[in-house]
Amino acid sequence: MKLKKVSDQDALNKSERNIPYLFGILLSLIGLIYFKITNANIAMLGSWTAIMLSVVLVFIVNLKWKISAHLMSFTVAAANLGFFCNGLFFFLLLLAPLLGWTRMYLKSHTLMQVTAGFAAGFILSYISFIYFQ
Repeated sequence: MKLKKVSDQDALNKSERNIPYLFGILLSLIGLIYFKITNANIAMLGSWTAIMLSVVLVFIVNLKWKISAHLMSFTVAAANLGFFCNGLFFFLLLLAPLLGWTRMYLKSHTLMQVTAGFAAGFILSYISFIYFQ
């Protein structure tokens, strides 16, 4: 904001979110390459793939619409933790409605955007874990 690159702290203008999303894609790609080179555990590759795919999806969706990156990230993180710690995923899912409500309360998202973020995070995690099992 100090450099006048974004108009507000929430980057409500969707074009202002493109550079941070592209940077996130680059960082997650570097992480995925690192895990592949070091022969990381297959579960770690699945987890990192879900993270990278979520950032890519948020970037693509952001070109035309807005999806809750907060809820998508939370769902991917909850799924990753749940994959490594049985039962934790379902406990963490109880927090998802609270996060969704806060995003709507702050008027950053609609119910559809929050629901889409949750669903996308869940589906990406599920696909990644099935593929990497």
